[in-house]
Amino acid sequence: ASVVSETEVTITTPLEHTFSGIDYSVVSPASERNSVYISEQDLPEAVMIQIIIQENIRDEDDLVGAVVMGAAYFALKQHSIYRITWAVQPSIDASPMLAVMRGAISHFCADQHEGVLYLMDDEGPYAFQGNQVNPIGVQVADQWSDQVLDFSRKDTWSVRVDPLEELVYFYVTAVGDTGTRALVYDIRTQTWGQWKYTWQTGDAAK
Repeated sequence: ASVVSETEVTITTPLEHTFSGIDYSVVSPASERNSVYISEQDLPEAVMIQIIIQENIRDEDDLVGAVVMGAAYFALKQHSIYRITWAVQPSIDASPMLAVMRGAISHFCADQHEGVLYLMDDEGPYAFQGNQVNPIGVQVADQWSDQVLDFSRKDTWSVRVDPLEELVYFYVTAVGDTGTRALVYDIRTQTWGQWKYTWQTGDAAK
C-alpha cells in the first residue's frame, strides 16, 4: 500500500504472523507474469503497450528477461523463449510465437555475441541463434547436477561473453564453494575449461 521508510512498508493485507529482520521479494501478481510492456522508441515514459503471451505449456514458466537480437525481440522465460515481432504497430499486429523450449534462470543468465545468444537454464548452458538451439553444454553435462552444483544459489549465477577473447563465462557455484567458479566456453575451439575464484564474483566487465 505504501513505503514508510527504507526499512518499513505497509501492505494491503495484514500478515498472519509478525516477522522482523527477514528477506522479502516483491513479485508481480500471477496475472502479470506473462505480460510484456513496450513503450514508444526513446519515450520510456510514454503509455506502454501490453502484449500478453498466451501459453499453456508450463504454469510456473515466468518471464525473467528480454533481449533484442537482430530484428526480433525475445522474451526470456524460465523454460522457454518467445519471439515477438510486429510489422507496423505492436498494439495492432504484435505476434508472440514460441521460439524454443529452453529458457534462462534469470535475466543475468543471457549474453550475446555476433548474433548468438548464450544462455543458462536448469538444464545447463546452450547457445540460441534465433530459431535453433545449439547444445554446447554436452561436454560439461556431468557437472550439471545437484550432486556437483548448488542450485539453491542459482539466483547468483550469470553468463558473460568476453568478445575480444571470444570466451563465454558461465558463473556458477558448486556444493561447498565459498567463492565461485566459471565454466568457460571457447567459441573458436568449441572447448570447455573451468576457472575458480577465491571470492564471489559480482559481475564481469566487457
